[in-house]
Formats: sequence, C-alpha cells, structure tokens
Amino acid sequence: MTGARRDKLAPLDQSSDPHAVDITRKIREAIARDDALGVTGHNVKFVTVGGLATLRGPVRIIDEHARIVAAAEEVAGEKDVIDEIEVKID
Repeated sequence: MTGARRDKLAPLDQSSDPHAVDITRKIREAIARDDALGVTGHNVKFVTVGGLATLRGPVRIIDEHARIVAAAEEVAGEKDVIDEIEVKID
C-alpha cells in the first residue's frame, strides 16, 4: 500500500518490460482465483511500470480492498504496490 504518488495510470500505460508484464499477470491470476471477490473486485485494474504495480478501480466492500492489496503485495512486494483502489460503499 505504499509507494510514490504519480499521475493516474491507465491499462494502456502498462510497461512492455517482461518483468513488469509478469508482475501484472501474476496479480491478475491471484485475483481471478479469489472466489471471495465480487464483480467489482475482479474488475480492478493493474498496471505495472518501473517496477511499481498500481491498483485502480472501485470496490464495494472493505474486505475486497484488503484482499486485492494483499494479493498484489504478495506478488510485487509491499513497497512496490501503489494502492489507488476506491471503496465505494452503497
């Protein structure tokens, strides 16, 4: 959940560097395997540039936010994840 703030990234900003692509792929796979996540949790965007994985998008449950961030940190490392997920409780 740490990392330097920077401009908002979009999926098209994904680095083509093999290491960055591998990090993004592994995060997507970890999220896809998590059946506890709802539709919004599975639709969070992941963009890896310069060794930092940025997580963006809304979720509706605080637990989903925590699960997604934990999965990303397990793959990329705690200091290499930028958490821009928004919790939007209805």
